[in-house]
Amino acid sequence: MYRQVKQLAIAGVVTGFGLGKIPVAPGTFGSILGLGLGGVLHYVSAYHQVIAWLMFGLIFAVSHQCIRQYELSHGHHDAAEIVIDEILGLGLVYLWVPVSLMNLGIGFGLFRLFDITKIGPVGWCERRLHGLALGTLMDDLMAGFMVLVVFGLISGLGWIELG
Repeated sequence: MYRQVKQLAIAGVVTGFGLGKIPVAPGTFGSILGLGLGGVLHYVSAYHQVIAWLMFGLIFAVSHQCIRQYELSHGHHDAAEIVIDEILGLGLVYLWVPVSLMNLGIGFGLFRLFDITKIGPVGWCERRLHGLALGTLMDDLMAGFMVLVVFGLISGLGWIELG
């Protein structure tokens, strides 16, 4: 009984509570949940940055262990139903970027672009860490980091204001 509950909990975490099981564009649906996580983290960080980072770190650590166990039990790496990586990757963005309708749209679009195309360092992370649970997470965290870089650039150009 304990083992079954543990496996259900692990599957719930890695699939974004079942969003990863949606047959069409599971990563996109996981990213939508990432917007929610980002909003929570941004709200918490407005009051206490350290607590927001501790929350992110705890979610990262739990996700890493869950991915590792899920991949071992299912026998394949970075399966499409694993969407916790998208959730964390997009959630990372809104630790810094203020939550507004425009910023959510820009961040979501850029994140999906970088995640799908695996451009530059995103693809490097995926190739370099392939086969590792950490690799499942890191390409999406790198996509989130790249979104932050773009936000910094367009803010520096005066196209948007970040705070």
